Amino acid sequence: MAAEALKAEQARTQEACEALAEARGALAVLQEQAALYWNNTDKTGNQGTEE
Repeated sequence: MAAEALKAEQARTQEACEALAEARGALAVLQEQAALYWNNTDKTGNQGTEE
């Protein structure tokens, strides 16, 4: 019974690690897109956004 519980927890841990890796990848993409956006707005003078 303990061995089964250990295997189940190991499987859950593996799934969590995979989900975390996927989330980190998505975050990296979003960070890159944000950097490109802000670099582009800086070059255009950020027109129309100043109060």
